Amino acid sequence: MKRAALALLLLPLILIAAGCDVGLDARTPAFTAVIERPIYGYYALSAGSQPGQTTALFLINTHSGEVTLLDQVPFTFQAIGSPRWNPDHTRIAYDRGDQLALMDPFARPPRRDLLFFDTVGAVYAVQGWGPAPPDEAEGRLLGIAAPGDTSESRLQALDLASGALDTLATFERGGPIPGAPGLRVEALEGAWWNPAREEWLLLNLRASSDVRAAPTGIALLFDARTGEGALLNRAGATGTPESLAALGWSPDGAQIALTALDERTIRLVNAEESPEGPRFTTAAEAPRTEAVLGWLGADDLLLTQKVAPGGGERLYSIGRIVEGELRTLPFFRLIPGQPDALAVGGGGFYPALAPEEKAALLALFANESQSIGGP
Repeated sequence: MKRAALALLLLPLILIAAGCDVGLDARTPAFTAVIERPIYGYYALSAGSQPGQTTALFLINTHSGEVTLLDQVPFTFQAIGSPRWNPDHTRIAYDRGDQLALMDPFARPPRRDLLFFDTVGAVYAVQGWGPAPPDEAEGRLLGIAAPGDTSESRLQALDLASGALDTLATFERGGPIPGAPGLRVEALEGAWWNPAREEWLLLNLRASSDVRAAPTGIALLFDARTGEGALLNRAGATGTPESLAALGWSPDGAQIALTALDERTIRLVNAEESPEGPRFTTAAEAPRTEAVLGWLGADDLLLTQKVAPGGGERLYSIGRIVEGELRTLPFFRLIPGQPDALAVGGGGFYPALAPEEKAALLALFANESQSIGGP
């Protein structure tokens, strides 16, 4: 999270868009992208140099391996946050120090718009894009804002067409969590808008209780329309919820990817509406042999990552849970130009797979004789 200025509640938001072509120099964190399995798509990545001279936004062509520098700033002044693609994959939103930036990565040269907010200082982090009505081209951004004293976390939606800032929910530190009796809010740490249901939001919360001394990771399905919540955590051995982290919605909004932090497992859960409220059923589960970053963006395929000892080379793979096993296919590698020269932040994949390419990948995972993955 980074510092930004947000509008006071109940006051109109002042929004100024400053469009410019991005002027860049060559002094950037140097790395090479080596493609293991060419797939048509793009991976947007925030990365910094060691010991922290520069932070930058890159675009990796996952078919050719071409790396394009989109933006960079001095790390000592401000930092670039995790990039988030809009629903039609034409723009990327990311935090840029005390500003919110929108990037058109396919313009030549790339084009950046900076958005400024009015008055009170707050910690702010962009979480992603919301479903846009058919008649609105701009869409909405989802973000988490918190004052400097961290007394509360506000879940907010910014309408890019009108500049209106809407607070969807406020979570006060020490306050109750809807749908999670006995737990108290420590912080709101992540949020995802369901791509098919505007009222459903998937939340990551850090929570505390009298029974468990250490904070617990809570995954919550929150209904912005009613203010009600439904807990995705299973009960642990002591009766308190397991510690859980959500990884986001599937592309069709039907499933949720979860990581059980205590048991080191990855879980895919179906989310359905019923007269009694949201209903969850486990679709697949497997031991987590490597870090799962989220959905690849095609069917039930996942994106995973393994980091070499010392934090150097990183291997990204395509993953799928098959018969209780997380199987992976190497996708691409990031190799630093110098040892320990690359500190990778968040990223987001834009898939452009043809139907036959999806079918071929799924067939590889389904073939039991195929040797795939492993730790």
